[in-house]
Amino acid sequence: MRKLLFILPLLAVASCSYMPEPLNDPQVSSFGKKCNEEAWSYIWIHKKGENLTASEKNCKIPIKRILDE
Repeated sequence: MRKLLFILPLLAVASCSYMPEPLNDPQVSSFGKKCNEEAWSYIWIHKKGENLTASEKNCKIPIKRILDE
């Protein structure tokens, strides 16, 4: 029983240690509505050191939707 109480927390910590891209090296852009070709959001999380492709100018261009095609 003691082994089980020791192993379960270790498994929980190990399973939460991996974060996929861009969450393993995040940078949050400034707040405000920004759009890219596929989506819009007020908060964008992207990889540090890379430029954010979403901008305020892109919000004037209609977003491509799967249902529209």
